[in-house]
This record gives sequence, C-alpha cells and structure tokens, in this order.
Amino acid sequence: MSVVHKSVYIRRFGAGIIDGMIEVAGGLLGSYFGAMVAALVVALKNESPTAMQSSIWNGVGFGFVFWMFSISFLNRVLIQGVSRASIGKKVFDIELVSAVGPLTWGSVIKRWLLGYVSLFACGAGFIYSLFNKEGHTFHDVITGTDVIPVFKSATMEMEHVESLVGEPRVPNMARITSLSFVLSNVQSERPESNVIQLPVKSKDDKKAA
Repeated sequence: MSVVHKSVYIRRFGAGIIDGMIEVAGGLLGSYFGAMVAALVVALKNESPTAMQSSIWNGVGFGFVFWMFSISFLNRVLIQGVSRASIGKKVFDIELVSAVGPLTWGSVIKRWLLGYVSLFACGAGFIYSLFNKEGHTFHDVITGTDVIPVFKSATMEMEHVESLVGEPRVPNMARITSLSFVLSNVQSERPESNVIQLPVKSKDDKKAA
C-alpha cells in the first residue's frame, strides 16, 4: 500500500469510528424508547412482572437494532448518496466515488449492505484493504467504488515583473502582469487538476524588447 493509500486508509478508519459512534448513540437512544414502549404495552395488558421484564428487554434489543440501522441508512446511504460523504467522511475530507462509472443509488445501497457483511465476517472485508495495493475494502471491490480525498478548487495569483526597454516616456518603469494559476476541481468520478500554463516569450518579442 502506497503512502497516499495509507493516509486515506487512516482517514477512512477515523471516519468509520465517527459514523459508528453516531449509529451506536442512535441505537442506545432507540433502546430507551423501545423499553418505554414495551413497558407501556405490558402494563396495559396487566401481565406478570416476569413477562414485563422479558418484554422490556425485547424492546431494548429491538429499539437498539432498529434505530441503529435506521441512522446508519440515513448517514451512509441518504446523506452519502447526495453529498458523496457520510458525516464521518465529511469530518476527514474524504468522499465516495465510483471507479467504473457514475455513482448510483444502487451502488451506494449495495455498498452499505456489503459493508455489514465485511464487518460481521470478523472484519475480514476491512482487513482485506491492508493487503490490497489500492487500499480497497471488500465492499469497494464488489461495488466498484473508492474513497478518495476531497480536492477543493483554489485560485492562486502571482506577479510577473518585466522591465520595459525602449519606451522614452517611462524608461525605468516596470510592467506588472498578473498571471493566474487555477487549480480546478472537476467533479467527475476522478477529480483532476488543470493548470494554466505560463505564456512563453517568443524570439520576436525578445528582439522587440
């Protein structure tokens, strides 16, 4: 794995931690509501304390799983499908792209489901990225997706000074020409940087000078 891929891998790991914490927090909140709903239902049925305890634990488990996957779907599918990045990826300035064509909702959903397969298989799908020369996880390989750094567009200006010779009215003045280097982020599946080249001074210009 190259230095660039290692850097992205570390950022992906950090993004995964943040996304996981958000989903677990949502699951814990959901388990509380699940317990409250289960307790209310059991109380209305006037069941025994043993049945109430069992129902509450079932409510905790159901609420945790339901809310955790719901928030995961919101974060990793809906938000990521619209903006190319989950909340964790936004924090670490990385985004999801397709390596085989336009990024589609189908590929995002498929990647989300296969991500849990990678996780539940003792994390084998994620460990695979350590041995992949491009740092791809199992679900990246299957869905043809990749995670790359976000390239932000920027403009840099510099001053180019040329002495003017042969102009009697302004013999010691300098002409200041602003040259712009534009680094553009082409929002394609593979962002590219375009640089405007400096003008080359021709021989005729040199003779005139």
